[in-house]
Amino acid sequence: MRWVLGLLALLLAAAQMGLAADLLRAEGTAGGDAVLGFLGQDVSAEIDADLQTSGVLCLNSGEVRFTAAGPARGSGTGNLETLVVDAWIAFDATGETEDGTALRLRGGLLIDRVDAATTSTGGKGGGRFYLIVSLGDASWTCEGEAEASASGAFVVPDDPYTMQLRGTGTFALSGELRPLDEPNHPLTLGWPDGLWSQLDALLAPPAATADPTP
Repeated sequence: MRWVLGLLALLLAAAQMGLAADLLRAEGTAGGDAVLGFLGQDVSAEIDADLQTSGVLCLNSGEVRFTAAGPARGSGTGNLETLVVDAWIAFDATGETEDGTALRLRGGLLIDRVDAATTSTGGKGGGRFYLIVSLGDASWTCEGEAEASASGAFVVPDDPYTMQLRGTGTFALSGELRPLDEPNHPLTLGWPDGLWSQLDALLAPPAATADPTP
């Protein structure tokens, strides 16, 4: 009887391994500028940054480590009284794995729990992200949790009628990879119209190429 129970335990463990989800874990930095606008106690920001990230894809075939970099564009809103900030970031990073396979991460982050520091131009918080991950000829969607922090300093603004911050943000992403069928990104809440258009274009499938045959 004991050996039957042992065999059952091994079978259950093997089944759990076979059902284990493919995962993405990544972390990185984004350095750039935020141009601030004020309306009473409300603050808005337009973010222009360069992103660098590294991480690992945990696939059934094994772990695949990668690095990638690319532009990040975003918007933020906050309140001077509550010091609570929401931010939306769209980015498109390209790179490669350790063995030289091309990789691309494109999508967005919704950071909706940022508590700004009261004594410095910085803060930290969390939210969610949604990406399309392309590795060679294979692609997945990935949705999960994001943690982020930022710090910076005021600089002479390009536009004298605004205030400008220059700083660095750090982030960590962790989520499940799913087969790419039809992109259905869930990050719709509160995205500014212009930035939403950029994100929507990033996540759109490649346009079909017309048949040149007359």
